[in-house]
Amino acid sequence: ASSPAASPAIGWGTTRVQVRSSWLEDIKEESEIWQAHSFLERNLSSVFSTEFWIKTDGLENPETLRALERFERTLVEAKGFQHRISYLGSLVGMVKDANASLAREEHLVRTFGAQLLAPNAELAGRVKRAMLDFDMAAHRVLPADTARLKLVREFLEKRSPDSGWLARTVDAEWKETRITA
Repeated sequence: ASSPAASPAIGWGTTRVQVRSSWLEDIKEESEIWQAHSFLERNLSSVFSTEFWIKTDGLENPETLRALERFERTLVEAKGFQHRISYLGSLVGMVKDANASLAREEHLVRTFGAQLLAPNAELAGRVKRAMLDFDMAAHRVLPADTARLKLVREFLEKRSPDSGWLARTVDAEWKETRITA
């Protein structure tokens, strides 16, 4: 049962739902495009994504990210959706991944120090082993404080291979974010 306070929000949200579809009636069945579309219709017709745009006073605050994390957990665990949300893409997930990657880099610098400036085959093997042995899951958490979050943000903005996804997930001022389920 939904709370009375949630009902107006749900009603407002549904007025903004857009459904777009097109038929490929003008394309012959032998066409690769028609066959691909037919395959997707048969196998993925019940799969769809939902996006939530969330406006905040600022995402530089770890507490704001923790609130988003609680929202995501509530969404995934919601009655009727459990085990049905197969993907959740969000800034929270990206920040956790970046925090773990940054922790691994810091570990490597502490472990190997100046040796990293003069790499050789033997060192490369040791670094690779250290990277594989590093427990990423233990560090895949939200930053504990604002200073750490600032480092993680810089990591994401300057060095992340997912910088395009980052731009689609959070605005440049880090005040609005998108969650895709």
